[in-house]
Amino acid sequence: MLGLGASLAPWNPLPAQAPRAWAAGTASTVTLRSIAAGFGEDLNGHLLGGEAGVAWGPVVLRVAYAEGRLTPDSVGLERRDHAVGHALAGLRLFSGLDVTVGPQARAYLRADARERWVSWIVRAGLEAPIVAPWVRGYAVGWGVVSGAASVDGLFDRGRGGVAGLRIRPGRVIGLRLEYSIEETRLTAPLRRETIEGLGVGVCLGCD
Repeated sequence: MLGLGASLAPWNPLPAQAPRAWAAGTASTVTLRSIAAGFGEDLNGHLLGGEAGVAWGPVVLRVAYAEGRLTPDSVGLERRDHAVGHALAGLRLFSGLDVTVGPQARAYLRADARERWVSWIVRAGLEAPIVAPWVRGYAVGWGVVSGAASVDGLFDRGRGGVAGLRIRPGRVIGLRLEYSIEETRLTAPLRRETIEGLGVGVCLGCD
């Protein structure tokens, strides 16, 4: 799949609002490092995807999906088709802070095998102006509360986060730049997956 350290005072409840929707197209460069039984494998690639959501008063719904192909650094290892997505629901506690929960799924497809990683996550997102009203910074952190994988091993833990900038030169269309990192661990046998990404997005509604 990030610590949030900004001050949250003063309390500022959101007023009642009409439903508001947003959507974004995304592109990212990712690096996957997989370590299992003392063997390490590095893969790099690009993902294309999209995000959408709606906010109605304090209620927030978010969905996202991306896919692409990862190529190993070492000769002789297989490429992987990679897909990841989530569906989250939660509350915007006040302007700039929301907390959501829901499932996240990740899949890897090789010529002879398919891996699926499914988890339930709790996510907190915080946003604050940097150069109001055109540039805002945001940070998102999440932790896995339960998970399973279609590979050998027992799920241990997972966590991740995002930090980025939202640039909004107009009232509707904007640009997002972000860095993400996610780590998942299995035990018996030990396995660790770490994914880092640099992404850009064009958003409509820009939430």
